Amino acid sequence: MDLEINRSTAGEPGQGFDDDTIKRIHDEFEHLNFQYQTELNQQLQKGVMLFASATTRNNYHKNRYSNILATESTRVKLIAHRDLFLDSDYINANYIDGEIPGSKKTYIACQAPLPSTLSHFWLMLWENESAVIVMLTRLCERERVKATAYWPEDVGEKKHFGPFCVTYVKGKIINTYLEQRVFEVEHAGQTRQIIQLHYTEWPDFGTPESTQTIRELVGLMDVYRMKGKLSGLGGPIVAHCSAGVGRAGTFVAIHICLEKMKYFNSLDQVIDIPRTVMLLRQSRTGMVQTPEQYRFIYDVVRDARQEFKERAQRVFAAPGPSQVDGDFKRPHTTKRSKMLDGEWVDPPRSLRSSCAACYTASSSLSLASSSPYAVVAGDSSSSEASELYVSGPTTAEERRKAFATTEKKRRLSFSRS
Repeated sequence: MDLEINRSTAGEPGQGFDDDTIKRIHDEFEHLNFQYQTELNQQLQKGVMLFASATTRNNYHKNRYSNILATESTRVKLIAHRDLFLDSDYINANYIDGEIPGSKKTYIACQAPLPSTLSHFWLMLWENESAVIVMLTRLCERERVKATAYWPEDVGEKKHFGPFCVTYVKGKIINTYLEQRVFEVEHAGQTRQIIQLHYTEWPDFGTPESTQTIRELVGLMDVYRMKGKLSGLGGPIVAHCSAGVGRAGTFVAIHICLEKMKYFNSLDQVIDIPRTVMLLRQSRTGMVQTPEQYRFIYDVVRDARQEFKERAQRVFAAPGPSQVDGDFKRPHTTKRSKMLDGEWVDPPRSLRSSCAACYTASSSLSLASSSPYAVVAGDSSSSEASELYVSGPTTAEERRKAFATTEKKRRLSFSRS
């Protein structure tokens, strides 16, 4: 069954899929919830202390919500808490791994600071050498406090949070939904610059109006993350909303999927959204709270894949040097070649094949017969087609085998090219 994309509304949550597919995605989300709750109950029955530190007498008041606690095995521990006269190393925050090589502890997902945990928050940022904060909530929503401001109110103002002196260096309203703030943080004779990207138009338990705005946020975040690495701050991206699981979980899941697309530079890599969400929940309970948020991950991946496809078509349609300049020719150069560092090179064979599939693919998404929840992009009738699977609730073993097989093919393809 083909699922036609509505081109006029592509980019709006849920508008690119028909009602039947949206229902299937929602059913998939319910299946994930059931699967996760079953695994959680099994661990509790075995006596596993999933939230041991979060529920102690000293720490319980540090949780903004009584049902959103930091999972013990992945929680961020404040090493120098005694130097700040803090009564424990606890903060409601968890490390989250990415899914590409070298992406361990890529993220910290956390709740918004409370008035009593502001110094805890800055200590976490400092110890983990984080350069970028992504804030996905307003300070107040629907007349309820969702976060405590952990920065000075005015540009140029300084404010102390325990031993940390934070200066609000400059701010910029990038557009109607995104604000950027630059902080200088002084501690123990050192000064660091930290960027906060504040996305203000994501309603609690809801989704943004457009996938494009989130992809723009991701792009800007990646730029500042790279700048942070160059300045010696290569720590995790700190993402928070109010509770640190719904909007923050959705954002982290989206970034993980987009990072996989960039890393493999192809459309034929498995983007297993159910697997990604389950892994997130193993690191921090409750990640991705609503069916709408879960569907929004699909929306962003779909639109990013379409953008990737269109960009690849433009690259391969561009004339090579033999067509542009008669004096600058290279043997075997075709119009699929592109310029890198001043030299014309052929793209990897794997990317050529994936873009060949783009040419043969229709502008629709097809529902794969092999899985009731697999969204396939490309011409599945062609043996050369490269497909992007967004697979659904198969067994854990099947998901593991599919992921391992695809990754093996990708690596073999890159090595040959």
